[in-house]
Parts: sequence; C-alpha cells; structure tokens
Amino acid sequence: MNKQTKKIKRISFFRPTSNESTEDIKNADALLFDIEATPHAFVLGCIMNSQMRDERAWIIPYKVFSAFSNMGLIKNNSINELAKVPLEKYKEVFSSYYDKSLHRFDYMAERFYKAILHIKEKYQGNAAKIWANKPSSKDIIEKFLEFDGVGPKIATTALDILFAQYNIDIIFYDHDRLRMLRKSLKINQSDFAIKIGMAQSSYSQIETGENSLTDKNISLISLIYGVSESWLRHGEGEMFDVASKPKDDDEKKLLEMFRTLPSEMREYVLRKVQECRRIDQD
Repeated sequence: MNKQTKKIKRISFFRPTSNESTEDIKNADALLFDIEATPHAFVLGCIMNSQMRDERAWIIPYKVFSAFSNMGLIKNNSINELAKVPLEKYKEVFSSYYDKSLHRFDYMAERFYKAILHIKEKYQGNAAKIWANKPSSKDIIEKFLEFDGVGPKIATTALDILFAQYNIDIIFYDHDRLRMLRKSLKINQSDFAIKIGMAQSSYSQIETGENSLTDKNISLISLIYGVSESWLRHGEGEMFDVASKPKDDDEKKLLEMFRTLPSEMREYVLRKVQECRRIDQD
C-alpha cells in the first residue's frame, strides 16, 4: 500500500462525435471538472453511468441542473438547492422535459434523487468529503457502494477517474495498480489472466482484492508485460520498466517463446532463472 499521486492532462468526458451540442458539451465538461464547486456532478455522473453510453450518462447532471434552473426550481447547483426539488420533478425531467429521455431506465430518476439526499445527509452537502483527507482506495470504493444501485464496477471506475482526471491524493494497493496496468494495456481480464497462466475467475479475485498478489504473480507480470516490480509492489517509479524491454533479437525471441509455454512450464523456467540469479549473486 502507498500514497500515489500523478498529474496528467484532463480529457473531455465526451467524444468529438457526441450527438450533443458543442455548447452543452462545453458546459457539461466545465461542470464535471469543477470538482471544488460541484463535486456532486461527478458523483451523480458516475451513478448514471449504467448500461448506456458513457457520454449520455455524463451529461445528465448538467441537463438536470439546467432544466431545474429554467423551471425556476433552483437558484444554483448546490446540493441544498437540488434537495429541495421534489422527486416528481426529477421524474418529469428524466422522462419528458427534453425531446429524448435522459436515461434508458425510468428508475434512474429516483436513484439520482436518492444520491442527492445521501450527499446532503451524510456529507453535509459536500460530495468532496468522499475523497477528502487522503483516503485509501478501499475507503472510496466503500463510500460509493453506499449509493443506491452502485456496484463494484461503477465504484472502481469512479476511483480510477478521481486519480487520473482529478489528481486526487489516494492511497493505493497493489491490486489497484494491477487493474490500472490492465486497463492501460487495454486488455480484458480473461486475456490478461491467460498470459500469466491463471483462470479469469482467480485473476478477478486478485484485482478486486479478495486474494493477494503472490511473488510469483508479480514476477510473471513483470516479465511478460515489462512492468516495474517496484511500481507494482509499492507504486514507486514508472509503471513500465524500460530496462525490462528486450535489448536485442535474442532476448525478444526468448520472451516470445516463454509466453507460449503452458503455465506449469513457465513456473519451472522462472524457478530455474531465479536459482541461477541466486547462484550468480553468491
């Protein structure tokens, strides 16, 4: 476990091919990125991001806030103002205020409303308290799971975005970094697991923190994917170890052959290599 920080350029929540107007996208992005003034916009967007295209989910908070403002129901976008609006108005805006319903499921209006009340009651109207005071990844995930309808997938996605997009100071564990690695490689769990000789179900339990990464797991992942062991274990240095990349054709061929071996043979080869290293060090 370690405290991990990173600074990267923020990326729009919306694709250039979005069906929304340029002005709406600009305003929605501004609302989502203003993590100090409207942190609840991000939380609500995460909660809406269920079984629909990402950009349709992310624009919902902006559209709800805009509709209520136009209807004269709120003076500003604060949680306290939003909590004054009755549930019936949320249902109206979600279903019929715009030409197209905001979400494919009608019940999401109530889920949105309940989230606002939860933020008002538990966090005194300030959603930023969810990630305040350098929390651990586990703390953040547990707090997101308290929202109605939020499961592990939405909670971990929220965690990853808080770190990558907002540079929130978070204490990460090795299984969090493993998930980050897999996503950075754009590989699904099944394909990632196969390459390190594991069943997808067993690998999934490691990524969720149910089971721990073993030294053997870390050595294989480092060797196969060129990952820094120091980064994977402790979050130190860069994700990818430049020194681990093949230096010539012989090393490249050796690595390619190793990747094609069945898992039990990989373990045997890895043990022998480690034995040779110990003998050389002695």
